[in-house]
Amino acid sequence: MTSVPFRPPWLTVGVAFAVGALLAIPGIAPALELTRQAFLHAQLWRIWTGHLVHFGSSHGTWDLAVWLLLGSAIESGWTGRPYMGRRSLAVLLAAGGAAISAMVLVFQPEVERYRGLSGLDTLLFAWIAGTQLQRGREGSQPIRMWLSAAALLGLVVKSGYELNQGSTLFVDASGGAFAPVPLAHLVGACCGLLGVALRHTGPCIQTHRPPPSTSTGPVR
Repeated sequence: MTSVPFRPPWLTVGVAFAVGALLAIPGIAPALELTRQAFLHAQLWRIWTGHLVHFGSSHGTWDLAVWLLLGSAIESGWTGRPYMGRRSLAVLLAAGGAAISAMVLVFQPEVERYRGLSGLDTLLFAWIAGTQLQRGREGSQPIRMWLSAAALLGLVVKSGYELNQGSTLFVDASGGAFAPVPLAHLVGACCGLLGVALRHTGPCIQTHRPPPSTSTGPVR
């Protein structure tokens, strides 16, 4: 088994710091949240910044806790796979963030304002579960495969519950401050699994091979 050296999760920590700072600045969220009107006025950056702002401290604290746990696991190599490069992780998150925002704008016209990191949290969770499932299959480890499959099934059940009930499992939205958007979680999960599939099509790590021999001795 190849050991994976620890790498500081600077990207994860950097995003978490930005989210925490935005939570602490009163009145900043409306300028960064995703709204249909702002998008139609070419404020395209909101398809990413909308993920960084939240509806209050409870919403933001849950999202941040999950983000730090899952992001650090991926970026530092704690999942037991060769770590995902910081650039690759940034590309996956940027593409996933754009996809989540686009699907919300297209398929949830009733959503007036979108905020939150939970869609990207779900992306990270699906990526970890998918890579562990893949790892279990490659190493003939049925327990790892079953646990990973159960985690993915749990994600599907959670999203189905939220779609059916119109509420979130872990964040209290009963006060009317915001409405849950389970579609964002489903799209995030799909993006995470797509990232696993695309990653599997190429080499996980690059190795330096010795140059070919230049010996001029006799060939037998």
